[in-house]
Amino acid sequence: MKWYEWVDLGALTILATLMLLYSQNLITDYAVTLVAAPVMFYIMIISKSVRKRLRRKNRL
Repeated sequence: MKWYEWVDLGALTILATLMLLYSQNLITDYAVTLVAAPVMFYIMIISKSVRKRLRRKNRL
């Protein structure tokens, strides 16, 4: 696996863990928002731009 795939996997793991903890009422919705917002920002914005840049350089 490439390094960016590991980072994406880590981001998805963080989101899955947050969902599990929230469903068990172990953390508040405010804590979920504080952590999930930057992770979702990474997944939706930064990850796509990294892949696009690597694709242009023919490294993907």
